[in-house]
Amino acid sequence: MNDTLNPINRDTLPRVVYNLDALDKNIARMREIERLAGGKLTILYALKASYGVLPYFRDKGIIGEVSSVSEALLSNAHLGGKSHAFCVSIKDREWAALSPLISHISFNSLSQGEQFHSRAQKEGISCGLRINPRHSVLSQDDWHADYDPCKAGCRFGADVNELPKELPEWVSGLHMHALCESAAEDFTNVLAAFERGVGHLLPKLKWLNLGGGQLCTSDDFNRDSFTTALREFSARHPHLALYLEPGEAWVWNAGTLESEVVDIVEAAGVKTIIVDFSFRAHGSDFLVGSAMETLPLEVDGFTLVEDKATATEEIATEENGFFYHFGGASCAMCDTKGVYRSDTEIRQGDILRFRNMGFYFDVTFSWFNGIVPPSIVYPRGEETQIITKREPEQFLSAVRLPLL
Repeated sequence: MNDTLNPINRDTLPRVVYNLDALDKNIARMREIERLAGGKLTILYALKASYGVLPYFRDKGIIGEVSSVSEALLSNAHLGGKSHAFCVSIKDREWAALSPLISHISFNSLSQGEQFHSRAQKEGISCGLRINPRHSVLSQDDWHADYDPCKAGCRFGADVNELPKELPEWVSGLHMHALCESAAEDFTNVLAAFERGVGHLLPKLKWLNLGGGQLCTSDDFNRDSFTTALREFSARHPHLALYLEPGEAWVWNAGTLESEVVDIVEAAGVKTIIVDFSFRAHGSDFLVGSAMETLPLEVDGFTLVEDKATATEEIATEENGFFYHFGGASCAMCDTKGVYRSDTEIRQGDILRFRNMGFYFDVTFSWFNGIVPPSIVYPRGEETQIITKREPEQFLSAVRLPLL
């Protein structure tokens, strides 16, 4: 738990450390999937997964998938070139800033498409429409169900069952998204349902964006089945360019959150490790809906305790270990996770390493309670390159208000 063998500059804590070898591995797997899928596939990077990896993705030929003017500007600054865009909504006054930065756009509704398609086409932007394929693979008993974009009444896209028989002439592509950390088999099932639902529309289209959520860089992902499904689909529709837009898969197992134990609080037999970051402010993806209780953390030296009663009834011994909650640095009651078991007793000043925290972390943080968000660093041999080091003074500019 301590950093005796691997000294850390504690001034940079808390921090997200991106493993560059792991990022290289993920990039290579993406390129292999593109090749095995038959050459008509391009895998985009959905920026909403992580902004912290963008400096490393520079000059690697990666195209961004963005969802706002701000992300389009960020993608252009780091990745260069033009991005693909899906925006839930676009204000009229935003179009002039967005349009020079994108090559493709998927409108969320027919009404938004009618509002902007003529301007887009004049600027050489290929227009598409997002649809809801109404084929859910996320169980209602699963924490992923909170993320299901295929449920009835979802605000994302036009319902496939309510599409007109003929699409407007401006629609050159269709965009769907149905998955979250999903397996190859889930993708294959959704793709088949999508083809059944809109197969009659495909001959008049130029491209399809088949969404993200495919955990295609994970070691246990069936890439053979995945690429076979894509290759066979492409053979049936050889005129279509295909796009995928995963975010999480690009940074899977590449980011580790390193945190210092500031204190250990014990009350009514419950021990809580107080860390120097906030789940509420900096790791909100772990506090969404049912995920608050069931989405486990991966922490070096700890295992999740399924039966919480065990943790409060047993006495810590060398045989059964030590039981802890994790408590964040903010004053929010929800800023806690647990219970977790450790074989060794934790002490103030120990360094904890939370694995696979490189996605939906450095993009969702807030300055709630003024708690300083984690820094972003890249290890390079014996040295560590600080990409972003956040300081308390930045809070002033983040919330500065005019004097009356």
